[in-house]
Formats: sequence, C-alpha cells, structure tokens
Amino acid sequence: MNAATDNSAPRRIVFVQYGDYAEAVHRFAAGGKEDYYAQKYTVDYVASLAARYSAVTVITFSRNHPYELLPNGVGAQGVLLYPPGAKARDSELLRALDEREPTDVVLISPIQSVLSWARRRGVPTLPLFFDSFPIKGLKDRLRAWFLARTLNARHFRWVANHNVAAAQDLARIGVNPRKILPFDLPPALSPWDYAPKEPPAHLPFKLLYVGQLSEAKGIGDVLRALPLLPDCTLTVVGTGAEEAELRAIAEKNATAERVAFLGKISHEQVLDCMLTHHAVIVPSRYEYTEGIPFTIYEALCTRTPVIASDHPMFAQRLVADRNALIFKASEPASLAAAVARLMASPDFYRVLSKASGEAAENYLCPLNWHNLIDAWLKGGAEGDGYLSTFSLAHRAY
Repeated sequence: MNAATDNSAPRRIVFVQYGDYAEAVHRFAAGGKEDYYAQKYTVDYVASLAARYSAVTVITFSRNHPYELLPNGVGAQGVLLYPPGAKARDSELLRALDEREPTDVVLISPIQSVLSWARRRGVPTLPLFFDSFPIKGLKDRLRAWFLARTLNARHFRWVANHNVAAAQDLARIGVNPRKILPFDLPPALSPWDYAPKEPPAHLPFKLLYVGQLSEAKGIGDVLRALPLLPDCTLTVVGTGAEEAELRAIAEKNATAERVAFLGKISHEQVLDCMLTHHAVIVPSRYEYTEGIPFTIYEALCTRTPVIASDHPMFAQRLVADRNALIFKASEPASLAAAVARLMASPDFYRVLSKASGEAAENYLCPLNWHNLIDAWLKGGAEGDGYLSTFSLAHRAY
C-alpha cells in the first residue's frame, strides 16, 4: 500500500499549476476580490487540505518566487516554466518538486516532464486538466500520442478534464475512457437570479470580450470585424503578451475610439460588465487549447446572449440558434454577420436571452473539483469506487 491509499501515513501534497496561489491568498487577506470564477473556493479548499495533511504546497509555473509558508498553512513557490524567448525550464520545475518530496501530486496542466517524473519516482499523481488537444500537424499528433500513452500507464489511476467535451477529447487522442473523469467547479451563480434581457432600445450595441489577449483566443478577429459593425462598441477585459499588437489592429482599422481595453478586473466587475453589455463574444480559434470557458457559463447565467465560434469544445453546451449564435472561427466576416443578425432581430434576442437559463442549468458536470481530489486522495474501494461512477465509460453525459 502506498501513500495514496494509506490515510494514516504522512502526506505531502503538491499542486502544480499555472495560477499564482500565493498572490491570491495575499490579495484575499487584504480584502481583494476574485480574479475569476470560483477562485476563492479553490484557494480555500487547498487551505483545508493543509489542515488535514502533513504538508501542502502549490508550485506555480507562471512566475519565479522563492518558497514561502503562507498564513493559511499552505506552502507556495514559483518556477517560471516558459520564459519568453528561452527554452522551457523543466529541470528547474522538477528540482522544485524533488525538494518538496511529495507523496501525492495534483498536476493542473498536461506537462509531460512532470508526468514522466511522477512515473520514475513512483509518486501518485492526479492529472487534472482544463485543456483540449487540437491536432494541426505531425508534431501535435506525436505529442498527443505520447501524452495518451503516458496517461494510459497503470501509474495514473484517473485522468480528469474540465467538462464533457474536453474529457471526450482525451478519449479522442487515445486515453482509456474508463479512467477519464469529466469534472466541474460548483455553481457560484444561478440563471434564476437574473431576468431575461430585453434587446437594447438604443445604439450603440455593446459587445463584451473576456479572456486572454491573444490571436488564438480570437480577439483579433473581433477587432477585424468591428469595421463591418459601425453601430457597435467593444469592451475588452483581460491581459496578454499580444496586447500591443491587438491595440494596433484597432488603430489601423480606425475603430480605436469604439474599443475600450479594461485590462484585468475583478470577477465581480466582469459580471457587472455582462449585465450592462448586450452580448458576450467567445471567438476562440480551433488552435486554442480550449476546455470550455466559464465566460460562457457566466454569460448564460446573466442572460446575456452568447456569440461564439464553432470551436469543437463548445458544441456540447451551445446549440446554434437555440441558446447561442455560432460563427465560423477565424472569419471576421462570419462573426460580423452573426452580430448583425442579432442586432436586426429583437425577437431573436429575446429567445436567446430566455433560453440561456436552461442552458446554464445543464452546463456543469456532476463531479465537483473538491470531491474529485478528496476521493482520489482517499483511494481504495471507497474513493476509487466513488470516482468510477463518473468515468466517461460508465456514465451517459
């Protein structure tokens, strides 16, 4: 019996993730707000593990910072894995893992070097992703094949991915469906707290984008569509390395006066923006490794019509002309036509806003993030028996 199933043994649990846990803890302690959906829920859950087990550490790979023990009992460290213009720092990340001597690892990103390290060290590891795996060429195909081969190893009892479409994408690249667990974060909003919207009585028609500022996320396509939509404004929420290039697009096509870049704002402010805007655009291109963004769920809950690309990850939850408008990814003209269609039909606007309530009700998976991790840590007949009822092969999603 190893530490994953022996709950009497000391447990040193390490999370490896993009998110900066230490920054969030310090922000909340100072009275700050959430950056994104259910952030405090995840922060508090990890703190609850620190109260139950010998040690809990969160290693972020989004920035460098030395190890510190936070006031809530969780250790935090940072290793910048992908420095701009330099090769990945896998060895530094693995060294940080070795220093913590974990008995259990929760890996919240498909980092091959960490998966291989876990097998070599014999460290029980839960791959818990928010990713899809688009195949654009031979390199992507080989990477996906190697990832699936690794995840199918007996060492990894379960492999989790956010929501059903992303879980099915793991099966598509070859991961055994019996070990795949679709999961979600618990509902923090209810569509029944918001009334369906009426179409705007006056122009401009206000569009909202929330997400990473990158071409792969499709925000460049929204900016390129704006000259075709003279009666629209666009509010852009988010940050990213390509912000300067995206601002240049708005300047070049003479729409800068109709675009507001708000940068990073709190989750509460994002919801306020959704309530005051007329539509939310989710324009992800096929190449973006989308799971299924909470931006869609939040827009549905606030009854704000969704205009989304035909990214494969959205098809499980968005039905064209029933609960969303769908356009061809990477095609600004298609995007503009979808917006123009919504603007031209007040009755259709009302239909989408009303239908969003039911769509939000059916959006989340039954297996919650904290229950998934608790059961995996418990292991044995009870923990694995519970998780097996949610596997992609044993439940109709």
